[in-house]
Amino acid sequence: MLTGTAMLGCSAATIVGPPRPAPPPGQPVNCTRSRAAPWADTILAAAAMAGFVVVGEIDGCQGSGCDLQAMLMVPPAVLAVGYTVSALWGHSSVGECRRLQDRGDENAAIR
Repeated sequence: MLTGTAMLGCSAATIVGPPRPAPPPGQPVNCTRSRAAPWADTILAAAAMAGFVVVGEIDGCQGSGCDLQAMLMVPPAVLAVGYTVSALWGHSSVGECRRLQDRGDENAAIR
């Protein structure tokens, strides 16, 4: 389930991670350098978590209403986990990409 929810994020859909194993210094490194997608995932994860908290704070949970409230809390929780995993992977991948590209290689391909 965790792998499936990670595919929800912008980073999972748009980032090209650094090559494994890392190429030797002087070789071009083609990977995503922009942090836009990981930051979008971070914002979406925070919004989903806020939705989870808001639904959890609804008063008047009595009888079958409690079941409905619990069911309404599942989608934002799943989205929060998915976007958080995607954001963490995206920030890590972009950081590694930048490290590889900035190690003195002016010929690095930048996306």
